[in-house]
Amino acid sequence: MEKNKINIRDFIKIKELFIRIVKFDLFKEALIMSKFIDLGMRKNNDLKEEEEYLDILYKLRWVALPRLDDNGVVDLFAKHFNLMFEFENYSLKDKFKSKLINDIILDDRDKYKDKIKKVLLDNQERISRQKIIVNENILSPTTSSWLKDYNIYMGSANFINNEKRIEYLSYSENVKKLNKKEKEKIRILLEFYDILKLSSFSKEGFEESLGIANEEMKGVLDGGIFTKIEKRDEKRLEIMQKIIDGEEIEKKDITKITDKERQEYREEKVDKLEKDFGSDLERKAIEEEILDKKDFSHLDDEKKNLQKMLSQYKENSLERKAVEEEIENLGS
Repeated sequence: MEKNKINIRDFIKIKELFIRIVKFDLFKEALIMSKFIDLGMRKNNDLKEEEEYLDILYKLRWVALPRLDDNGVVDLFAKHFNLMFEFENYSLKDKFKSKLINDIILDDRDKYKDKIKKVLLDNQERISRQKIIVNENILSPTTSSWLKDYNIYMGSANFINNEKRIEYLSYSENVKKLNKKEKEKIRILLEFYDILKLSSFSKEGFEESLGIANEEMKGVLDGGIFTKIEKRDEKRLEIMQKIIDGEEIEKKDITKITDKERQEYREEKVDKLEKDFGSDLERKAIEEEILDKKDFSHLDDEKKNLQKMLSQYKENSLERKAVEEEIENLGS
């Protein structure tokens, strides 16, 4: 028996666990398992040549990105970026944001983003099939080539303009040749590339959610978008802050929600939801659920039909009593 022969049973167990980790996005377990496989590869040289093991290893690292060491993350973007597109619902922006918040201090984030940007600009992995034309040169459709084409279209490697990016994705001759899946790859790449250009010291690029409270405004800044805190919520936020600070809460601090406030809140919810649901049926359902504006007209029609039925049955008959009970159940 060969010393380094691969154990098929072990591989099946690893594959089953890997599928579960990916399905539930278990990034901590992904990190542990990736280290286990990496250690196994060091001890068994045959594993290094097994593509399936390598595929699992680097996909586990993509799942574990928020907890992966800095150099490991750089390596993924430099050599294994294309693997990320094989996940069904992988949120690259959220994973990378979590990595920055958890592991990279604010002062170092711009340098780290520049490092990721550089390895993407040098990445030679093909992310589409057909060759593309960049500045009148026919190039292999690598990550590097696509970013070069995009930078030329934008006019600058540091320029950010969402509308112009959408314009590129819609009208670029290179993009027009792609199938739907390839277009989605390029969209994800370019959106992430533009995020890397944003300084963590800017309003748009600051990764954490930031509470703002001064005489002029109170609210939360998240992803460059400021959400104002409504007046009725200010008192409750003050109470929450006291709880966080370990202060004692007195009864006079606690305010009750008035019926008027409750109704205003419900109407705000309806206004917001109705923008997303356009049909009369959907709007009616929203009003019934939130504002308790139920339509009972159908019950009136049903009562009228039952009243007509009464005349068909004799007094004190079982049928007449059954209809009378049904009318009573519908309410007077």
